[in-house]
This record gives sequence, C-alpha cells and structure tokens, in this order.
Amino acid sequence: GVGTCLTNRNKYFNELFKVILLTAIAKSTSERYIDCNIVLGLPIQYFKEKDFKQRVIDTFKDYKEENITVDGVSKTINIHNVNVWLEGGIVTLFAEKFIDKKVVIIDIGGYTVDIIEFIYNKPQANKTEMKGVLKLKNKILENVNIDNNATIEDIDDILDAIINRKEYIINKNPIDINKYQSIIMVYLNEIFNILNVSFNLDDKLLLFIGGGSILLEKYIKEFDKDYNLEIIKDEFINARTFQDLSNELYRELEKESKNS
Repeated sequence: GVGTCLTNRNKYFNELFKVILLTAIAKSTSERYIDCNIVLGLPIQYFKEKDFKQRVIDTFKDYKEENITVDGVSKTINIHNVNVWLEGGIVTLFAEKFIDKKVVIIDIGGYTVDIIEFIYNKPQANKTEMKGVLKLKNKILENVNIDNNATIEDIDDILDAIINRKEYIINKNPIDINKYQSIIMVYLNEIFNILNVSFNLDDKLLLFIGGGSILLEKYIKEFDKDYNLEIIKDEFINARTFQDLSNELYRELEKESKNS
C-alpha cells in the first residue's frame, strides 16, 4: 500500500507523492495562486546519482498551473525552480558547530531509519534500513492485542503508557509495561548493531533526529554510557534545514536575475 509507495526510489514520480507535495505547498500559505521555488531532500545514494537528481528536478519543474482543493479552498500552484539536497543533511544548519567533528546522523522516521556519516561537514558513508518506528509500534501492539485483547481505541494511550513507563489497565488488568519496554530495547539494539557493523564509531558523535528519536528519547539515552550521543528534539529539523537552504539558494538566484 501507501508505505511501499512512499519508500522506494520511484516515489518521486507517482501521483500520490505529487498530491502530497501540492497539498503541503497549498497549506503553507493563504494565497490562492501560488508561485514557488522548492528544495527536495534525497537519500545520499540517490543524491549521488546525477541522472536521477536531474530526473527529479525535471519532474517537479513541470508542475505548472496545478489545481488542488484543500480544506474546501481551490488553489493553483506553479513551481518555477527546483533544487535537491541531502536528507539528514542538517549539518548545514550547524556548519560551524560540526566543521571539526565526525558525526553520524541517525534519522528515525516512520518507515525508515536513514543513517549518514559526515566527517568535517562532508558526507561519507550512508545506510537506509526499513526499521522505522511504525514497525516498532506494530510489534508492541501485536503483543498487547494477544495479551490483553486491546481495541483500536486503546492504541495511542497504550503506546504512551509503555514509552513513558506509566500504568495502563485494560479489562481491569494492568498491562505488563516491562515486557513491552523490552521490545523497545530490542528494537534500539538492532539499530545500534547496524551502526556498529556499518560504521566506524570511534570519535564519532551520534546525532539522533526525527520523530522516532524524539519519541524514544528516554530509551536512546540509556546507551549514552557507551556512546557519545545527542538527540535533537525538534521534529521539524529537516524542514528547517530545507527552508534555510531554500532561502539562501533562491536569494542568490534573485540577485543573479537582477544583475543580468
């Protein structure tokens, strides 16, 4: 279904991604007629492919006079300029902070865990695993349903109780918080095992970002005795990266246009 559609390399060229992008643009402003420039994030393996990058840019530059209705309001969107940048490339926001550091960024999203290594602000190795936090949630809820006959209405409260170590009662029986917390630790151990196998972590700062990292902050911190790690508690950190990059890129473009 949707998850597969939005996690493979061809997602940028299907109709669902187009609708999601146009909806996001439409909701970002009260204007009815929108002229815009965009910056798109690509995983490093795609970012390195010159032809693929160009295909992405050409695809979105073709979005002209696109009509979409959001919250009952009809809007028209024109995309004029398109640039691409690295997903997880948040070091651009902290360039001075990381200029003399070796950093591994771990972005725990809904469907994937995207890992990219930067040495002195330059991208090096990378890895993407289909181990997003939704996989963890499904594992927990699968076990809760087997043990406690939980209903769909209980899901969010159950997860909150487990993650925040609070008591939760279903059908007059408390759920076994410790059991489900162990599932979280197994999940994180898998991520740290991937890091250790795929990267040399000596003298590296492990920088955790993304909604999954924020959600599991308390558990990730339990690894700080063995690793130099930091968690950025800003769920919009990637969006802010691209916003800053967009402002800089298109400010320069405007200057060149005026001088020509």
